[in-house]
Amino acid sequence: MQIVREPRRRAALLARCGIAEILPAQAAGELELCLFSGGELLCTEADSAPYLFFVLCGRYKLTRLTAAGQECLLRFFDAFSLIGELELLYGGTAQTNAAALGPLVCLRLPCARWRAALLDHRPFLRFLCSYLGYKTVQRSQNLALSLTASVPQRAASYLLAAAKEGFFNENRLHLAEFLGCSHRQLLRAIAGFCREGMLRREGAGYRILDPERLRAASGGVYAGEPFCYPGLRPIPLQEAQALFR
Repeated sequence: MQIVREPRRRAALLARCGIAEILPAQAAGELELCLFSGGELLCTEADSAPYLFFVLCGRYKLTRLTAAGQECLLRFFDAFSLIGELELLYGGTAQTNAAALGPLVCLRLPCARWRAALLDHRPFLRFLCSYLGYKTVQRSQNLALSLTASVPQRAASYLLAAAKEGFFNENRLHLAEFLGCSHRQLLRAIAGFCREGMLRREGAGYRILDPERLRAASGGVYAGEPFCYPGLRPIPLQEAQALFR
């Protein structure tokens, strides 16, 4: 993780994305601008001092560990989004694991330090209510799809969401655990996509040849519309990354 603490760069980004409009002035002045690489964790379960993250660009996935120690995929998220809103509301440790899927730029505040000020600030509360409503709808849709979707549908959605520049090379045993299926079921689904010309095996991974057909086969599992809020603007990745050079 890289952090930019230079005030001018941070101020320029705040003006560009609009986040300063929903935060108390002092909190906006103490935001940390962070860059995470693909695979890096923004937070893990049981973190004792969680942060509130405002994700400006990039993608990440949320997971939780089951009682049996398996990692359960909750959903993929795109900018603009929040991580840590429940920890901000209720206090305590982090509830999920958040991992960047590629370069990800965000602003963060420590939850414990800013909880009282944020929850007493009306512009932020209006924003938070809107975001919680959005996540409730998305999670309800995702749960309904997950309960009824076939293994091929779940696999297609994960491949689309986790591929980097059209190439997927994650561990397939871990993927089977994520999807709640056997390794054999997953391999059958992937082999079917290859036979139908949607995927092609390349080395240790797979190249997506026909994303539209794969998307049609996915049923929308693990995917959703990005969050939009008046005045907030996602930042192009290249523009945000330039602040760290």
